[in-house]
Amino acid sequence: MVPFKSVPSAKRRVDNLLSVVLGLGVLILYLATLSTSLFPGNSSVLVAQSLGLEDRGLPLRPLFYWASDAWAMLPILSSAARLNLFSVLCGVVSMVLLYRLVSFFIYEMIYEEQALMQADKMSWLAGVVAVVAAAGSMAMWSSATRLHFESFDLMLLLICGMLLVGYAQTKRASLLLLSAFMYGACIPESSVFIAFVPLYILVVVFTLWKNESLSVVRVGWLGVFAVCGLMLVYWLAARSFLYSTAGQAEGYIRVYDVMVDLWRQQYKMMRTMLPPQWVWMVLFGAGAWLVAMLASSRTLNNERGWSFSFLHIVLTGLVIAALFNLPFTPWWLCKLRGGLPVISAVLAAVLVGYLVAYWFLLWRAEPARRDTSATPLEQVLAKWLGRILVWPLLVAVVMALFVNGFGANGHRGAFADAFANKVLDQLGERRWMVTDGTLDAHLTVRAAERKQPLFLIGLHKDNSKIFQAKLKKEIVRLQLFDASEMFRMNNTIDLGVLPFIQDWFATDPDINDKMAVFGVPDLWYSAGLNPVSEFLFFGGMRDLKQVKPAELLPQYLAFWDETDRLLPRIEKSESQRDTIDNYYSYLRRHIGFLGNNLGVLFEELGANEEAYQVYVRMRKFDPQNVSVLFNQFEMIRRGNHVEDKEAVEAAMNDYVANLKHRYSLWSLSRHFGYVRSPELFAQMGWNWAMSGQMGAGLAGIRRAMDLLQGTDGDALLSTMASMYALGGDTEKSAELYEELLRKDPSNRQAMLSLARLAIQGGDLDVARNWMEKARELGVAGGMSMGLEFAALHLSQGNLSDARLLLQEVTDSQPQNLQAWAMLSVVQIQQGDVIDVERVILPRMIKTSGTVDNYFVQVTRAQVAMHKGRNFFGDARDAFIRAAMLRPDVPGVRDMILQLDIGMNDQERAELHARQTLRLNRNHALANYVMGHLRLNARQYGEAADFLKRSVDADPKFAAMNDYAECLRRMRRYGEAEEIARKAIEYNSDQYVIWETLASILIEQGKFDEAEKALETSLSLDESDLRVTVSMAYLQLRKGDKARARELAGIVRKRQSELPDYDLERLQEIIAELERL
Repeated sequence: MVPFKSVPSAKRRVDNLLSVVLGLGVLILYLATLSTSLFPGNSSVLVAQSLGLEDRGLPLRPLFYWASDAWAMLPILSSAARLNLFSVLCGVVSMVLLYRLVSFFIYEMIYEEQALMQADKMSWLAGVVAVVAAAGSMAMWSSATRLHFESFDLMLLLICGMLLVGYAQTKRASLLLLSAFMYGACIPESSVFIAFVPLYILVVVFTLWKNESLSVVRVGWLGVFAVCGLMLVYWLAARSFLYSTAGQAEGYIRVYDVMVDLWRQQYKMMRTMLPPQWVWMVLFGAGAWLVAMLASSRTLNNERGWSFSFLHIVLTGLVIAALFNLPFTPWWLCKLRGGLPVISAVLAAVLVGYLVAYWFLLWRAEPARRDTSATPLEQVLAKWLGRILVWPLLVAVVMALFVNGFGANGHRGAFADAFANKVLDQLGERRWMVTDGTLDAHLTVRAAERKQPLFLIGLHKDNSKIFQAKLKKEIVRLQLFDASEMFRMNNTIDLGVLPFIQDWFATDPDINDKMAVFGVPDLWYSAGLNPVSEFLFFGGMRDLKQVKPAELLPQYLAFWDETDRLLPRIEKSESQRDTIDNYYSYLRRHIGFLGNNLGVLFEELGANEEAYQVYVRMRKFDPQNVSVLFNQFEMIRRGNHVEDKEAVEAAMNDYVANLKHRYSLWSLSRHFGYVRSPELFAQMGWNWAMSGQMGAGLAGIRRAMDLLQGTDGDALLSTMASMYALGGDTEKSAELYEELLRKDPSNRQAMLSLARLAIQGGDLDVARNWMEKARELGVAGGMSMGLEFAALHLSQGNLSDARLLLQEVTDSQPQNLQAWAMLSVVQIQQGDVIDVERVILPRMIKTSGTVDNYFVQVTRAQVAMHKGRNFFGDARDAFIRAAMLRPDVPGVRDMILQLDIGMNDQERAELHARQTLRLNRNHALANYVMGHLRLNARQYGEAADFLKRSVDADPKFAAMNDYAECLRRMRRYGEAEEIARKAIEYNSDQYVIWETLASILIEQGKFDEAEKALETSLSLDESDLRVTVSMAYLQLRKGDKARARELAGIVRKRQSELPDYDLERLQEIIAELERL
């Protein structure tokens, strides 16, 4: 065993000097290229989070969060420059530590007599080269010139290593214990520390062994210190998050729950830490480094041979490729998936330093006197290899510094803040904006620095509970809605950000003065407004006559010229682009999107010449915008600027021939802007309606109708009627179908649609009347009429007649799956479920060729339901798949909710109710489910809103009872009594509503009426202990303490059967009786 060397004072002085020089050099380099503004991408988000302007969620990097938050409070520089400077300091400290570690390692590994003469020089050279290579790498340089956690993580890792070096040199146990404690504390910070645990343990054991201090007890204490550091950070991070607004919004109750989720997320991060091409990542990073380190004890001590030479030639080739970021190197791989491979870059830099030392030693050191394994020829060739290869390696390190300088320069990101400023300038007095999240951090930070009120509603945060809580606070703070509407809007926010936007747009007549939309113009149709391009976002306008194309065009042309100069054109392939290139392309596409829609607007206003000029300019600005090309082509086809026909047709032919650029019209409208096509507007309308955007959907149909006349327009009117029916507005749907009949009294489809609406509404006589009229037109016996009359018989309970009709249809049209599905329903109701399961269902599957068919899934669900409660789960799964296959059939969602209720699966019931309410805010059953769950959770304001919506949509007994109970608990007794009495009118045979009415009457002091109501309830069902609790409470209020004690005693023996709310009522009664 050879102990650690003592370091001469001369070497120590040189190390200190080089540390200072290298630190200053790196500091100057990083300051010169520091991003003084927010750098696009993750860095900008981290800045906004550190300033408290963005929420973080789980504290996955607690040490970084605490450090950057503290640094953000310093009163220096601008917000962005201040926080980016934090990364500079982390980078500088990391590079100084890296020099000390590499220098120490190389110095320690050289002990052979001839090589030892060069040990000092080689340690200095290797350390300097490693720092230059690391500091100039794309990953390290990028992480140090803008706020990133990678440089911070590297600094922590190197500090842990430096503490071990300190122990190795001084044998001070406190340094070893501090290193273990710190390493443990860093494990919650990054999965990198988990990955390095085996190596850290190995180095610790080796260091103890060399210092003659290795023992099980000592290693055990180090483990205890590491675990203490780990658990302390986990506990502090989890506890601070638990009591934060974000933690409360996520619904955490215990510190342990937060810690479990932290572990779960860290495990996921570990699994995704390496890219799919992880073999290349290991080869160019940790693998090559590890091989070199294991071989260093021999290679740095004058052992020469062909195998060593070949290995180091390969390693030299690998590090040169890594220095220049060639394909399959860590930077190239991570650039495609995001992230900065700083650790891999530093490992490669250490390997560069080692290789320079190795080649120099081969060249300058005399062969070992006792080395007889290498022949004279091998020794001569080794010396020449060292002389030849060391210089290209050094040159590559210097050249990489210049090559990487452009890509890592933080000034490249300044354009994003410039665009954010332009957006803020154009907002005027508006303080709300709907965004897609791309520039949110820039807009938020710049608005805060300008003291300009701004709240961004990011569609990408649709289901974020943390953001939803933040949004609720903001609307309360600004008193955005009347008190009577606040609970409703809060409930809508709980459904998602998009439903809230839709409802706000639909109900606020002044929304265009408050809001701007960054990239989804169709949202304006929810407000009955027209989206109008405003340079960088969309505003809403009620009267398009205010738009003056001739006046606006020069302003837009000047803006596009300015933007064209600010945003370089990116000709690279996607695999060659970095973050900035992607932002350039995104902003060009976004501005082209806005410009294209401006041209469409000009066309709709009749300003064809201005519209054509817009299209021509946009094709130059963003040649990838296919919508612009389509619109220009359509204008030429309609006789505008026919002189461009040949060139535009050639461009169209090129596009059509290019398979990589084929999109549906719907996709074109989302990515590049509207194509002025009735097909597009109709498809847009239907897709928006399917996603719950009924206002935007109807607007799309209207725009399509404006471009069509005659029968095509009638078809769109029928589509609009279907959309109203989907949204639950059957009256408006019926009006449109009747309008179609006024235009064409022989429109059978309109008659049948009216018949379906009548069946849904329970008006079977009206349904039969419409169907008879349709049959008079000569369609009796046809498929559609047979199915419609069968549906009518089903609604009337005439199962035999329905079965005969459906058998006729299936006999004449055996491929008709809808008829088979309806026949299955009839047979199941008749108890013939075995025939359905063994004969009809297999036949349906054979006909469709798959089980993944709507009618097959519905039939499977019906069969499972008939089998009983144990098969409800299978039935629900089948209905869920059916709903995915046919989202336009609302009744399927009702069945899913009913099965949730039947299974008492509250979690899934809430999930499915939310999904339904996103599409139809007035869905009776979904509102009832949400209201019932909120009532049980004692969130009475939210419960009352849901239950009122349910009762208004469909006054069913269960919803009315819960609504009355909710109002009672809110002490709104008059309203509660009114609702309860209406519920009794609907169904007086339900004991629970009599108990609810009695509870309301007790609170109003109407004891005699309450007692009669309770007696009625008990006469209907005396088994429910809740009624007995109410009776005990009534007797207590009347002053009959003996009777109250008797009743309370009866319930007390079975109090475990009571729900929590009623158990508390019982306990209050007992406590009151004990006081009397």
